[in-house]
Amino acid sequence: PTLTDEQAKQAEPMKILEQLGVAFTEEMFSALLFKGFVELPVEIVKGRFTVKFKTLTTEEHDFVDELVAEELKDKNMTNEGFQNRRSLWVLAFGTTEMQGRPVAKNVMKDKELDLLATVKKRREVLGKLAPAVINPMIQKHGAMTVAFNMIVADPGTHIKNS
Repeated sequence: PTLTDEQAKQAEPMKILEQLGVAFTEEMFSALLFKGFVELPVEIVKGRFTVKFKTLTTEEHDFVDELVAEELKDKNMTNEGFQNRRSLWVLAFGTTEMQGRPVAKNVMKDKELDLLATVKKRREVLGKLAPAVINPMIQKHGAMTVAFNMIVADPGTHIKNS
């Protein structure tokens, strides 16, 4: 099928972010470049449920791969099960707060954040939520990530002072 002009407009990164209730700023672009991630609130259920999402760093994507590989060794699963587990691990790294509160308490080791232990606790919490909540979280986090990737890939098109 041919992509209509309206469909193409909806696929624009600024439009994607707008649909998520996010107004893109230069500070977000700088955070992506220099901190490695952007963190912002996104409404999941209008007027009822908001989470704070963050884009993942390359290191976090590597951890997702390792965690899924561990599960593959221990469990038999279908391709759909594999994709679901991968999506939940991405969400565990990419969801820091729900309703203004941490998803799970940070785990500290030698006065430093133990990221993997913290994410495993987040994954436990997220795993107890209904698919009706988790599925839109996965979709919105993915849309946010794609939008930021598109902006970084072609900043001159999307940012005034590039």
